Amino acid sequence: MRANEEAFLHYSLRPRLLVDVSERDLGVSVFGQRLRTPILLGPSGMQRLVHPEGELAASRAAAACGAGYVLSVGASHTLEQVAAAAPDSVRWFQVYLWDTRRWTEDLVRRARGAGYGALCVTVDSKAPGPRKYRDMRNGLTTIPPKVDARSALDALRRPRWLLGYLLSPPIRAAHLVEDDGKVGISLFKSPAVIQRRMGPAATWDEVSWLRGIWDGPLVVKGVMSSEDANNAFDRGADGVICSNHGGRILDSVAPSLSALPPIAEVAAKRGKEVFFDGGVRTGADIVKALALGARAVLIARPFWWGLAVGGQAGVSEVLDILGKELDSTMTMLGRRCIGDLDRASVEVMAHPFSHPKS
Repeated sequence: MRANEEAFLHYSLRPRLLVDVSERDLGVSVFGQRLRTPILLGPSGMQRLVHPEGELAASRAAAACGAGYVLSVGASHTLEQVAAAAPDSVRWFQVYLWDTRRWTEDLVRRARGAGYGALCVTVDSKAPGPRKYRDMRNGLTTIPPKVDARSALDALRRPRWLLGYLLSPPIRAAHLVEDDGKVGISLFKSPAVIQRRMGPAATWDEVSWLRGIWDGPLVVKGVMSSEDANNAFDRGADGVICSNHGGRILDSVAPSLSALPPIAEVAAKRGKEVFFDGGVRTGADIVKALALGARAVLIARPFWWGLAVGGQAGVSEVLDILGKELDSTMTMLGRRCIGDLDRASVEVMAHPFSHPKS
């Protein structure tokens, strides 16, 4: 997780001087849809945990700021509710490879009917990751969770959050299915159900199957090698997301940024798209990822911070900060538009910057 952020410190920017950058365009086209900023809010479930409006607030903020939004299958609002909240948004729907196709096929049908522009399948989660240890320490792996004195005190110190949690309807994973077929699993049961339904036997044939039932753009998330990028494209994917799941699944895997250049090379040769996810915290980080071949970046932790602080306005503020930093970096770099960014815009440093936390 730390390496994702620190990887950006291994690249420096190479500005071009005395270029007329009085007019700049930070927009990109993604599968025929226009984003005013090259950012998508990445799939992350249960956003009502930090704000009563959760995914509704985040998707509205993305639409208002010209960013994209990727709704998680583990969301606490349904895909139809999110589509209605931001009908003009650029939105994708994310699924996992579960142990049954019937349930996934129903979700894909619903996503098509609700106007989602792309289907994103996450393929790097076949087992619980090391985040489980943190969850165990915080009592989140039992049903119901064990609330210790530290967690109780933490909640009491945040009365606004606590009031919103107590006065809002129970938080549920809106798309998850119980063994008895009931849809909408409680917050406390969802981790166990997700773990039970993960498909450790899944192969690339599942991606081919998804390609057959989804007629829009198909994106494979979790790709960390050129070999797997080729596999995804061979199975009909239109794009891949270079991502190590925020460092939360396989500890000691390479940082996403290190894996990006060879994947971008494969995508360019095959006329496909590559997106980037992992450790983006500043506008300069976005520039570096785009210069290394990404079409756009996904963020998760940063917009969750904004959502927790101020709901839709908080997410909008995060996107505004990143947008202003991106614009300033592009101006000083001497690049008028996102298309001007290439490998000549960055260089590998012989002696990387030290991380501010070190």
